[in-house]
Parts: sequence; C-alpha cells; structure tokens
Amino acid sequence: MALYALANAEHKCENNMDHYCFQRRNGLPYTEVHHLIPLCYYDDFKNSLDVPENIVSLCSSCHNEIHYGLNADAIITKLYYERKEKLKEAGIEISLEKLLKMYESIFKTK
Repeated sequence: MALYALANAEHKCENNMDHYCFQRRNGLPYTEVHHLIPLCYYDDFKNSLDVPENIVSLCSSCHNEIHYGLNADAIITKLYYERKEKLKEAGIEISLEKLLKMYESIFKTK
C-alpha cells in the first residue's frame, strides 16, 4: 500500500509539491508515508485504514511537522480537505474536528 501511495503521488510532498526531497539511491525523490487517519484508531472504523486513500506522501520536514510541530493542524486540515472525498469513496468517513482531536490525543505529550 505504502509504495503504491508514494508512486501515486509521484514521490512528491503532498502538502507542498515544491518542497525539496533529496534523491534516493534508486533515483526517486525521498518522501515518507503518513496515514492521515492514524492506524491506532483502526478499531473505530468499519473499513481498513491501511488503504492508499488514507496514505499520503510527505517530505521529511512536513512529516515531522505533523508529529512535532506547531503548524500540524494546518497541514492536517489541508490534507483532510484534499482527501475527504477519496476517503469517503473508500468507505471511511470522518469529520475534520474528529481527526484533529485524534491527533491532539496522540501527540499531546510530545
């Protein structure tokens, strides 16, 4: 799933396609996979969260910003609105408010 999601995003940062991504040894830009809806909430959903619709490609900086940065909510919100319909097509429905609360719960101690 992860490799498919990276290839589908053309190995670019989905938060900002202009972000620099260094080249891997295989020649492809380096990006990291991130589950927009965290997998630790797997049991809260009828359908799998480990699907391409829930996996985003991010540069290292944006990925770390989501986990540790002050700008996390803005990135999550942007990605949410870009993925909302795809998630719905995959049978995954969630509000932005609920998604942000999930992140707040996970990362409040970091």
